[in-house]
Amino acid sequence: MFKRDKGYDYFDYFVRFGAHILDAAAHMYAVVTNYDYAKIEQYKAEMHRIENQADADKHAMTEKLLHEFITPIEREDIMALAHQADEVVDALDEVILRLYMYRAETMHAGAEDFAKLILDCCEQVAQTLPLMRDFKKPMLLRQHIVKINTLESDGDVLYTALTRELFSKKDDPLYNIVWMRILSTMESCLDACEHVADVMENIILKNS
Repeated sequence: MFKRDKGYDYFDYFVRFGAHILDAAAHMYAVVTNYDYAKIEQYKAEMHRIENQADADKHAMTEKLLHEFITPIEREDIMALAHQADEVVDALDEVILRLYMYRAETMHAGAEDFAKLILDCCEQVAQTLPLMRDFKKPMLLRQHIVKINTLESDGDVLYTALTRELFSKKDDPLYNIVWMRILSTMESCLDACEHVADVMENIILKNS
């Protein structure tokens, strides 16, 4: 027999997950803007800690959802939003992981601008997720969704410019390949944020 666990608040879960996204984005930004390759193991360990906390919250929510019969929005929508939010943390983790794997001893100058754009976009996501509680009054939600989409588009422009600039310098092909892959991963962070916005917009449309 399924029963509603009235003690579990799915909207509160999204608030907590927004905090995980912001923690991961802030860590990534701090790493990029104050880069010290000698600390790369510490950077990786700290991001892994944040990712583990996010995963633990997601698993706990999923366990609750498996035994729920009545949910505030459709179960598939809860899982879709949870999955895409988790993808943001995973993408941020991948940035640090690639710096580690590729032994990036110096930071690419343009990466700082990219990191700031990612942080701004993640802040928008973290501010938008709590608004899902009022998804039936979506005016403010839609404003944040537009901002997320705009920042993602700005990221596409920056990614194109940085990649083109990278390949205008032919003196170090290995450096170019390494940073092409790292920049691509940074661009994926913005794509992941946009996917969260897409799911939220879909929930609004389905319930309007």
